[in-house]
Amino acid sequence: MARRGYVQLVNGFYDNDKIRDLVRMGRADSVGVYCMALSLCGDRLTDGFVPRRAMLSNIGATPEQVQALVDEGMLEEVEEGWLIHDYTAHNRTKEQVLHARADAKERKSKSRCHNTVTAVSQRDMRVTSGQTPEHQNSASQVLYMDVASQSHPGSLNLAASLNSMSFNIGIAVGSAVGGLVNAHLGLMWLGPVGAIFLLCAVGTTTLLRPFAARERDFYAKQQA
Repeated sequence: MARRGYVQLVNGFYDNDKIRDLVRMGRADSVGVYCMALSLCGDRLTDGFVPRRAMLSNIGATPEQVQALVDEGMLEEVEEGWLIHDYTAHNRTKEQVLHARADAKERKSKSRCHNTVTAVSQRDMRVTSGQTPEHQNSASQVLYMDVASQSHPGSLNLAASLNSMSFNIGIAVGSAVGGLVNAHLGLMWLGPVGAIFLLCAVGTTTLLRPFAARERDFYAKQQA
């Protein structure tokens, strides 16, 4: 199966002097051979080289058709085949094509990773019960998923599960502590104790940020 790609055929190809000469000589079939040879070079990335075997078997050209193209200067006979005249002047070289494919693959990989992180984060926010929207977008959750996507992109599902689990554990612990505070100290102490938990969360996130930054830099250097 042919790879995706293309070769260029200028708009004025039909009006080219060499093409018109071939048609006048009754060698329009050679023009078809030339177009098939272009396609073969673009598919196999040969930079304009047409192997003798490919010309005669894959394209099915006759010696007379090929010779007509050689006589017009559209093909140049070389060892083991022919070269299409000025092929690389109008079409991309093998090196350029492979470089473009590598760039496209890298962009696609980055896009897929970004979409996966976004989807997992959104799913994690949906399944995390008992939280207000403000809690769902907390800095600790964003930091956690950011570090996971950078350092362990293959374990995002596990990271999302642990993220949800940690929030549910936090809700359970908070409920238990709130019940104890209400039972022993009274309802008025729920706010101050909650503020202490909030300060602990802010402090933990602040302390972890430098470690997360170093982690991101480390894996970024490895990927580079």
